[in-house]
Amino acid sequence: MKYFVKFFVVTFLVLISTYSFAEQKIAFIDMTYVLNKSKAGKGAQDYLNKTFKENQKKFSNQESDLKKQEIDLLAKKSEMTQDEYKVKADELRKKVVDYQTKRRDSLEKIATQRAEARKKLLEKLDPILMDGLEEAGFVTFGIAEVGSAYAMGKRAATSMQAARSLKIWTPDGDEAALRTLQAFGISPIPSPIANVLTGLQTGLFDTVTSPPVAAVALQWHTQVDYLLDMPLMYVYGLFVVSDRQFQKLSQIDQVTVRNIMGKVVKEVDKQNRSDHVATFDLLLDMGVERLEPSPQEREEWQQSADSAAQAWVDDGIITPAMYEILENTLESDRATFDR
Repeated sequence: MKYFVKFFVVTFLVLISTYSFAEQKIAFIDMTYVLNKSKAGKGAQDYLNKTFKENQKKFSNQESDLKKQEIDLLAKKSEMTQDEYKVKADELRKKVVDYQTKRRDSLEKIATQRAEARKKLLEKLDPILMDGLEEAGFVTFGIAEVGSAYAMGKRAATSMQAARSLKIWTPDGDEAALRTLQAFGISPIPSPIANVLTGLQTGLFDTVTSPPVAAVALQWHTQVDYLLDMPLMYVYGLFVVSDRQFQKLSQIDQVTVRNIMGKVVKEVDKQNRSDHVATFDLLLDMGVERLEPSPQEREEWQQSADSAAQAWVDDGIITPAMYEILENTLESDRATFDR
């Protein structure tokens, strides 16, 4: 995470400035829609979701069994000698550590597979997107994953109805985040990123939608008690500068900056994948309670997301040409998940 804080903050500031000064229409691609709704993408996601649910059930049963063993051990403590109790407690502790390791490895495997699917897409899309930015007057050094964004807050809410009563922050000028939340019937409170921590402390906001790694890097996690275990969007970051300012550098310096910053962004992208899973577990270890929507609640969330995503396609926010590239790329890689 050594590059993350600076990169994340700069990314948000750049995006906010871009929305403030751009006069042309800004279009974006909803990767979640493409991965979930396209024929090829849905096949990959279905496989990953099935594996995730199977693992979750297995680990949930193991966790319940470990808790039962802990209760039984404490109940029998008075009947044991100090040495006997220590031996049993050490054995249980080893089981818990083994459980945590296997659970983390399982989550990392799923996260890696999801990341690889997205990586293959972005290998095709990055040059197109970066060329488009250059034509619009920006120089970019690459695109990096940040991770899935989850709702985290001071109040427990698993249904859309409950979420609509929350005071949810959204970045000022972030059209994608605003549209996503509005699709669920939520009226978020736009505000600059610098106001979030203070806003959580004062009660201006009681909920943020953020990747775990961002919440920890920006200290938002110190003000939340609950995490809704249902990704609402997938966040990417890009580092751009004005072409007008960039052209003031000599040709040699331009090449040097592109090379150095390109390597930094690639390293951030790689590191963020492992940080995302590790930070999710860290939040739980620090006492943040994980909330699980019921199957009915999850279906309600999904239906609203699907309707919103289709509207984005109909409105031309996701262009047909780009969507075709995404579909073809996913189709060619689908065999990876057909097991």
